[in-house]
Amino acid sequence: MRRRWQGDDGVTSIEFVTLLPLLLAVGAMVWQLLVAGAAASAIENAARDASRVAGTGADAGAVTARASQSLPSWLRGGGVQVARPGGTAVEVTVPIPLVFPGLTWDDLAITRRAELPDTT
Repeated sequence: MRRRWQGDDGVTSIEFVTLLPLLLAVGAMVWQLLVAGAAASAIENAARDASRVAGTGADAGAVTARASQSLPSWLRGGGVQVARPGGTAVEVTVPIPLVFPGLTWDDLAITRRAELPDTT
């Protein structure tokens, strides 16, 4: 004789297993937003530091080196681009690392611009 379904035994486990992928995906998205926010702040600081060096009349190599040195190590490896549109203005573009290593998205980059007064 077959036993019929009685009560709610195991329903909580089934709900948890069903929702777990959704919870993990939301957690990964939140973490990615935190990584992007931290990166934007670090890139802004790197642009300001590079602009300070550009304001002293330094060459493009010194400005690029200062921008790279100002970035945390987890942002340096992705291909930092430094542009000098004119004067002491500096634009720093850095690709944002994704939460899952090995995944790439070429269009995901942050550019920050800083321009400080010329001190020369």
